[in-house]
Amino acid sequence: MLTIAGGGATGPIGTVDIESAGSYTNVDAIAGTAATVSGGSGTSATFNLTWGIRTVSATAAGSYGVPPADPAQGTSSGSGTGAKLNVSWGVDAVTVLKSGKDFEAVPKTEFQNAAKQTAGATAVMKAVSASPVDAGTGFAPNMTVTLDGGTLSTGATAAELTVKTVEVVTAAVHTGNEGTGYTVGDLLSVIGGTGQAATIGVDSISGAGPTGPIATASLKSAGSYTSNTGLTAGAVDVSGGTGTLAKFDLAWGVDTVEVTSGKAGSYTDLPATNPVPQDGASTPAGGTGATFSVNWGVAAVTVDRAGAGYTMVPVVSFPTGAGSGAAATATLTAVSAKVE
Repeated sequence: MLTIAGGGATGPIGTVDIESAGSYTNVDAIAGTAATVSGGSGTSATFNLTWGIRTVSATAAGSYGVPPADPAQGTSSGSGTGAKLNVSWGVDAVTVLKSGKDFEAVPKTEFQNAAKQTAGATAVMKAVSASPVDAGTGFAPNMTVTLDGGTLSTGATAAELTVKTVEVVTAAVHTGNEGTGYTVGDLLSVIGGTGQAATIGVDSISGAGPTGPIATASLKSAGSYTSNTGLTAGAVDVSGGTGTLAKFDLAWGVDTVEVTSGKAGSYTDLPATNPVPQDGASTPAGGTGATFSVNWGVAAVTVDRAGAGYTMVPVVSFPTGAGSGAAATATLTAVSAKVE
């Protein structure tokens, strides 16, 4: 609507109102100049126009640990002032702070704070620690085993365990080296290696006398060795007891393991309980038959759906999977915005 200066029916324009604001993607040619107009019964009028924001879209969505305070969430990179934006925030990313432990399955990831649309995310798991269930045979310290089973994330490799210590799993008198002078009940200690020595008990002897060669023996304590070099080929010396010269053949299994640095795996579905090595063997070859109890934790969280309408950073939780101690934090990103 406009009013006419003077008393006549036509004449110079006095005042105007904006009937329709229009919607422009480019005002470079008319911004800051006297804009011409068309229509009506008059001619030659020009206008000084003031421009404001009609619609916006996110060119860089940002990532916020604390979103900007509402409602004045926007600032201009040009010469304009006073615009205020109502931004809808969604979940941008999740950072795992603590992996937790004892998860039996991939937990559900929940975002706790009301939102118009709920964000969605998926956790992936890694091996935190492990211990042998079945020690197997043929193992030595520093051998590695790669776990079988489960479903890996795209491009990921399976979890790998490194053998830290080994133990004796069987001990048998070496044929031809039964010794002499031993007494039933003698406790013998394995000589050699590095670590806590295994012990063997004399169960029976040959002959009718009170002492004699060892007929049968049994393992009393498995020991724990960081090195069993020189003890794997058989005819291993022992000390203790009343006799001499007995030798034993020893079989070695896994005592302790640790998750190999940088090789914890990344799983969207966990291996079966007590997973076995791939191909049942170790690297280098030799160790077989071991199974492991693996302690699983949260490795990372992938945001599948940002959601919208968050007014604060949501609390991340892992309510399923039977584990504990996992912790993570989320950041927010702008998913849409409108002019107030």
